[in-house]
Amino acid sequence: MNAITVASGTLGTFPGRGRAHPRVIEEVAHRLKDQGRELLTDSFVTRCGSSVAVVAVHDPDDRSDVLLLVREAFQAGREVAHDRGLEMGGDRNEANGITIELPDTGTGILVFVTDRAGPGTWTPLLCRATADPFFTPRLATDAVMRGGYVFELQGDGGRRFQTPGELFDLLAALRDGTGRGIGRVVSTKGEAVAVVSSPAPGGSFLVGATGGDGLPHTGEWLRAAKTPLADAGTVLFPVAVCDAFGGEGDGLSRSCCIGFQLSAGRLIGPADLFDDPAFDPVRRECLELSRQRRLLDPFFS
Repeated sequence: MNAITVASGTLGTFPGRGRAHPRVIEEVAHRLKDQGRELLTDSFVTRCGSSVAVVAVHDPDDRSDVLLLVREAFQAGREVAHDRGLEMGGDRNEANGITIELPDTGTGILVFVTDRAGPGTWTPLLCRATADPFFTPRLATDAVMRGGYVFELQGDGGRRFQTPGELFDLLAALRDGTGRGIGRVVSTKGEAVAVVSSPAPGGSFLVGATGGDGLPHTGEWLRAAKTPLADAGTVLFPVAVCDAFGGEGDGLSRSCCIGFQLSAGRLIGPADLFDDPAFDPVRRECLELSRQRRLLDPFFS
């Protein structure tokens, strides 16, 4: 069993809060490789808009040490940003990290990350991929997936709902006006399916498992992302990493999906899964939704 820790933070951006600087990303990656030789079996660093995202593979017992290592690497990135006079982003500098445990082989990892929207934004995607047979038909045809999943809410004392029997209760709890979202999804055996970052400045992310028995396939995760997702004041805009420019003020929060295969403690990849013309239709829908919301900003923002 391997643990995968994912963390993100806004360390230093240009121009303004546009995107993470390549030299900052390079410094974070260097620190992880140099200081984590005995702690990490593999790591990868990328960006989405103004956020730097880290994916690190390690032994489950080393989680606290890995989080400390990531914080130190992020601090090194901030120092590089400060030396270059980059936009530091105030309280957006705080890092946000989560850990998921997965089998060593035969499992894929999908990391959905955005630099602005909150963690509740991922709730519709999770419901589509793991609780809606019209998005994931194998929920009705696969004997393992028919058993459903256990959904754990954020900020609600770990309140849990098992689908399909408690699906309506889950939806009712999500609609009660407290603003909480889904924090974790596990199988009925307690095996990890997905985990969402906790609320923090500078965006949020979702880590989903794929490829194994009882897990959504990569295509099922991506199908769930082909319908617009929105958070208060922003619309998630699925783009390739090279197009993930944090255009503040346009009502869009760029989101990326990076995929890996896990093999013997190594990350095989990455695959830039939103770099696909199949997402052009949802991108057009997001642009139109954002345009309509901006027209109402003087009244409701």
